[in-house]
Amino acid sequence: PDAEALELARSAAREFVSCRPMIERELADHRLAYEDGVEMSDGPFAPCFVAVVELERRLVLEFGYRVPWDEEHTLGARVLGGELIELNGSVVEP
Repeated sequence: PDAEALELARSAAREFVSCRPMIERELADHRLAYEDGVEMSDGPFAPCFVAVVELERRLVLEFGYRVPWDEEHTLGARVLGGELIELNGSVVEP
């Protein structure tokens, strides 16, 4: 296995703790587009998977979320260095 990927995977718990507030804000914003007629929950939401993925030629952590307002997609919160890089609206579980 790639040494950089292993080190990033080992940092997943620490990264999640630091990024969780940012991720939850992004999930709340994403939910706004789906509110009509769907039972909503304010969370907290737990990731259904964590993976190391390549994004724009660099490795990042991806925390996958299944959410009740978007049952057709798994959302991917991509983080690196304690920062949320993006919330991707459709990712594939490993």
